[in-house]
Amino acid sequence: MRSETVRCLERVEAVLDPEHLSRTRQLWDDCRHYRPVGHLPVVVGAQSPDWPSYTMSEIQSDMEKMLVSELAPVYASALIGDDRMPEIRANFGTGILPSLFGCEIVHLDPATLPAALPLHDESRVRDHVARGVPDLRGGLGARVFDTVAFYVETLKPYPKLREWVSINLADTQGPLDAAEVVWGSEILEAMYIEQDLVHAFLDLVTETLAAFTRAHAEIDGVPFNPPPTPLGRVCIREDASVMISGDMYNEFCKPRAQRLLDEFGGCIHWCGDGNAWWRSLITLRNLTAVNPFQGQFYDPVEMHRACRETGVMIWQWTTGLTPEQRAQIPTGFTLIQWADSIEAGRRLSSR
Repeated sequence: MRSETVRCLERVEAVLDPEHLSRTRQLWDDCRHYRPVGHLPVVVGAQSPDWPSYTMSEIQSDMEKMLVSELAPVYASALIGDDRMPEIRANFGTGILPSLFGCEIVHLDPATLPAALPLHDESRVRDHVARGVPDLRGGLGARVFDTVAFYVETLKPYPKLREWVSINLADTQGPLDAAEVVWGSEILEAMYIEQDLVHAFLDLVTETLAAFTRAHAEIDGVPFNPPPTPLGRVCIREDASVMISGDMYNEFCKPRAQRLLDEFGGCIHWCGDGNAWWRSLITLRNLTAVNPFQGQFYDPVEMHRACRETGVMIWQWTTGLTPEQRAQIPTGFTLIQWADSIEAGRRLSSR
């Protein structure tokens, strides 16, 4: 292992504060279950200037550089003293699941994560349905699993890192998100004219995601119960779902999300305007939290009131709250803010 990697591991190990992290874990658990809290958890996004910086291309080709990059926010959080639950993942972008179905992975920009190109071929979609769950080590799968195994072995000599830094599931997206990438935007038209095929393909993608999650857990060694974080094992992405109606969400997406939540428990993230279906989404069983990443589309007080009724926490609200809104949201809610320095981050996280 390179000396720079070792120095970074030692630096994080030195600054992690188990007492603070224990309080933070309890704070998240209390917030998750709508118990009274002294303050709403605040996660601050900031970069330490003395931490190594790599291009995305470097990170994709080097497990040590990926680990150091994943530890950057953990280190910054420890310096700031915010309410982040430290976590890392094998960060290969959104194309992991599509790559298992033969989608080409491309690097459009050295500064961004790789992306998958759609097949744009209904006959290949039908072939996949006929064959069933693909090889989980195909495409990017082997690189994800090997990276997770590397993380596990590398953290072993560092007691605080091993105990407090969760190795989260890689970005497997969600059933419709992954299916739309594999098939292409044609899947939206097929929802009207090829409904049986869409249902069959979504079922296949869902079962592939479940199998991938189980395989990941065998390597990361974290049991499903208790989950690795208060948010659960899986984070289902519903970004593509903002393009469909509430009725279509209930028909095509909600049953697959329920299938995954019934086995693993977890949270749901989406970008964009989900007003057509978020009220239906929060009634899912075993849903721990939602992350509507563009809060400007919603009334936080209204969403909080609805989520409280179903016991679902709102996780990392992006647009801040007015004093009046904060007074109506005492728990069950976390915030994310951004800072251009560690010192500015400390001011944001101060209580």
